[in-house]
Amino acid sequence: MPLSFDRKDYPYEYRQNRSNTYPIEQEDFQKKEAFLSIVKQCVENDIAFYIVFPPNFQEHSYAFEKRLRDLASGGVQFIVHDTTNAIYQDKAFFYDHNHLKVNGAKIFTKEVIEVLKQGQALRNLDKP
Repeated sequence: MPLSFDRKDYPYEYRQNRSNTYPIEQEDFQKKEAFLSIVKQCVENDIAFYIVFPPNFQEHSYAFEKRLRDLASGGVQFIVHDTTNAIYQDKAFFYDHNHLKVNGAKIFTKEVIEVLKQGQALRNLDKP
């Protein structure tokens, strides 16, 4: 169900300065193996596999993105929301920290469509 309304009494505060580390030791072994199995099956069967990082009401986790890129080792394409777009720091586009409202989802969907049309899902990882 698209979220078109505001969440009352939600503490909207854009989360900045997140840790630039990713705790590999906290990964669930079975989930990681399942992910790697899916990647392998897609590569072996010539199936396009995209990992999409949608906007959250917080700074993008480059450390998590890097970890997924390292695990996928070339078998996956990545689409990352436009981290420079100021609307993704505006609470008017979010229901809560993890969910876009309809107005934000429309903008993000257009971004994804453009990337897919261009055939350029890979983005240079320009942050550590």
